[in-house]
Amino acid sequence: MDQSLETITRRINALGLTEPTIAFTGRADNEILVELPGEGDPTRAKAVIQAGGQLELRRVADEQAAIEQGISHVEAMIGPLRGRKCYGAFDDGEYRVCVQIRDGDDPAAIGLEVGELPGGRYARVRLKGEHISGLIGPTFEQLAQRPDHDVSRPGIEFYRRHDAVDLLLPIA
Repeated sequence: MDQSLETITRRINALGLTEPTIAFTGRADNEILVELPGEGDPTRAKAVIQAGGQLELRRVADEQAAIEQGISHVEAMIGPLRGRKCYGAFDDGEYRVCVQIRDGDDPAAIGLEVGELPGGRYARVRLKGEHISGLIGPTFEQLAQRPDHDVSRPGIEFYRRHDAVDLLLPIA
């Protein structure tokens, strides 16, 4: 929840309002209260708060060797990936190595694109263990057999740690 509060605070600050209120509320502090005095456009404020975070990305072929090269390239350009949110997004034979943008990053200067992963509903399977890379493809293939698979959005790998990956299949 602390990270959510920080993200919302950063997005609200971008609106340039004076004295917004952003605080935990509810039982067990499991809700966030946002008050924006002086904001005349609630639709704009809502859009800013709900906006997806931008990611730096590098497009590669959806093949293991190309993916590994893409990850190495991104790490060489921005430094260690530890502490950054890292994703893989794939569809139509293309894989995108994606990392969370931080203050001070300049994706264009190092040859990376900027983009966002689409929102919506996803089915999730978590893989854990030391040698899970070989399980990702077969697990996604099995997951993609769901009748509610939304093929208009990419599948996503969210690398939680070196030994844990969430596989996210878009569903309708």
